[in-house]
Amino acid sequence: MKKYLALILAIVMSLSLVACGGGGGGTESPSGGGETQSGGQTASGGDIYVLVPNADHGWTGAVLTYAQQKAEEVNAEGNYNVIVQAATDAKNQQEQIDDLLAAATPPAGIVILPYDNTMESSMNNIAATDIPFIMVDRIIDNPVVQEKVVANVKGDNEGIGKATAERFIADGLQPGDKLYVMIGDTSSVPEMRNKGFTETLAANGWTEEQLATIEYSAATGWSRSTGKQLFIDWINSKTVEELGEYHYIFTHDDEIGMGILEALSGTEIEQA
Repeated sequence: MKKYLALILAIVMSLSLVACGGGGGGTESPSGGGETQSGGQTASGGDIYVLVPNADHGWTGAVLTYAQQKAEEVNAEGNYNVIVQAATDAKNQQEQIDDLLAAATPPAGIVILPYDNTMESSMNNIAATDIPFIMVDRIIDNPVVQEKVVANVKGDNEGIGKATAERFIADGLQPGDKLYVMIGDTSSVPEMRNKGFTETLAANGWTEEQLATIEYSAATGWSRSTGKQLFIDWINSKTVEELGEYHYIFTHDDEIGMGILEALSGTEIEQA
């Protein structure tokens, strides 16, 4: 994770130097919730904003922590002023972007982990400027944004889905078997994980009709507690006979899996 954030900031800093020619001056700090960190001084290279979701579970917490640590290192060098800002929700992140784009002095660069796919309009607005930007993890994949983005930094989400399907098949999953998928959120990450998963099933004999029988949860938001409650609700909506037909559950994140384990070890599930 530390190397991940270091790479992102290094790319943005190098591109912003070219784009801004070393011009400087601070921007107004964007309004909105979340934690903000700044070097507290005007740096010659200008301000770089790192926009991330709030630390609402382990992974986003790690992103925020390591982004702040890297910002401190960069700020100590004095060439750039890195400001890390966490958004409480997608609307808050949209407001942060609006404020940045309306500032008298534009940022030297933006690193953003988009909250979800509802950020597409805001990402289009960034792409309409000359501000270099990088997207992290949750990618807005449209031609306008992709033409201007410096880099998309992400894991192999399709590979995760593919590997999961291969593991299930190796363990005995057959075409048409009952499957329950507990998704993360409404961003590109679950889309790509499901794509890798279902394409691998299709390559191993699943028909379109069989793929259509796969059951999906509502978005868990990568939250252990939400995943736990959704799993409890799902279990309680089935009969014992129906549950006996499910042998595989694909969770998009270990936090969701931990929620399932908590549900199974608790008393919230009705006793049949």
